[in-house]
Amino acid sequence: MMTQAETQMRKGMLVYCVLLLCKDGKVYSSEIIRELRAAELIVVEGTLYPLLNRLARDKLLGYEWQESEQGPPRKYYWLTDEGHKLLDGLEATYNRLHKTISKLASHQPSPDDLRSVSARPAAPTDTLRTPGSNGYRSLAVRSVETTGHHRDEPNIRPAKTNGTPKKGKT
Repeated sequence: MMTQAETQMRKGMLVYCVLLLCKDGKVYSSEIIRELRAAELIVVEGTLYPLLNRLARDKLLGYEWQESEQGPPRKYYWLTDEGHKLLDGLEATYNRLHKTISKLASHQPSPDDLRSVSARPAAPTDTLRTPGSNGYRSLAVRSVETTGHHRDEPNIRPAKTNGTPKKGKT
C-alpha cells in the first residue's frame, strides 16, 4: 500500500511528467496514461483529465479535437510556449533537487567531522520543569554556546544584558 508521503510526492511530480510527455508534439490523452503507467507512475483517468484541463486552462497546454476512425473524436495535447517555459524551470528545479537528494543519500561523515564532534566538551545540563499531562515533568536541558570553532557553525553567543529585561512588543 502506498503511504501518504509517497502519494504526495507522486502528485507533485505529475505536472512535470505530463509536460515532459507533451513537449515533442501532439499527444492523445490515452497515450499519456499509457506512458505514465509504463513508467510506474500509476495514474487513473480521474486524476489525469482534471489535470490536463487545468493545464489547458492555464495556457500551458494547447489542445484540439481530431476525428478518429476507431470511434469518437480524440483530444490531443501539446506544450504551448508558456508550457515550454514552465517545463524548463521545472527541469532545472528537478535537477537541483536530484543533486541535493543524491548528495544527502550518499553522505558519509568525514574523519574530520567525527573528530570535531568528539572533541567538543559536553555542555552543562540544567533541569527545566514543564507542565505535562500528569503535573510537572523535569527535562534535562543543555546550555549551548556556539563558539564557531567548527567550520559549519556560525559564531553566535548569547546577548549580554545588564540584568533588566528588554522592553518589546508583547
